[in-house]
Amino acid sequence: MKKIAPIIITIIVSCFIGLYAFITFGAGGGGPLPVRIILIAVGIGSVCLIGAMIYTLIHRLKEIDREDKDDLSKY
Repeated sequence: MKKIAPIIITIIVSCFIGLYAFITFGAGGGGPLPVRIILIAVGIGSVCLIGAMIYTLIHRLKEIDREDKDDLSKY
């Protein structure tokens, strides 16, 4: 049950970032060269951000598997 929330949040945020990347790549087709370069760089950065989110999700899911059942006993 603990794994559902991180997965859903990652999917929702990745969809928004993916839409943003799609729009910036689409807008990069017209206009002067410096504007196209900036928009393509922003689009590539967005795609990299999605990759980082997926990496973080995988890391978090592994943490959830390893955590103790009684974490409150540590405090």
